[in-house]
Amino acid sequence: GVSAGAVVSLEGTTLEANTSKEENSSLTAHIQLKDIVAKTIYEKKCRHLIGPFTANMDGLLSWIPLSNDTFIPQVLLAAEFNLVPVTFGQEHMFCLSKMAQEIQKIIQ
Repeated sequence: GVSAGAVVSLEGTTLEANTSKEENSSLTAHIQLKDIVAKTIYEKKCRHLIGPFTANMDGLLSWIPLSNDTFIPQVLLAAEFNLVPVTFGQEHMFCLSKMAQEIQKIIQ
């Protein structure tokens, strides 16, 4: 049969996290995923689909007081991506179609 697959890789990951107990307790985090690449594999040929690109994500989780003993969580998220190159050709379509067919067989 025809073989199809996909590979996702990245060159590096950075995670920074900090906590604060000032007026409201909070947790902040910054994550960087460097040189993310996605490739398809069809008939033993590997082709770039997406990337390389870098993603930066920032998050803030804080607890907002409603009363003296009641707090609600507040979550703020932001993501930033540099230019994301995408290459899509006939082999990518064949590969993704074959993978979708195989997933359908597993689900049924």
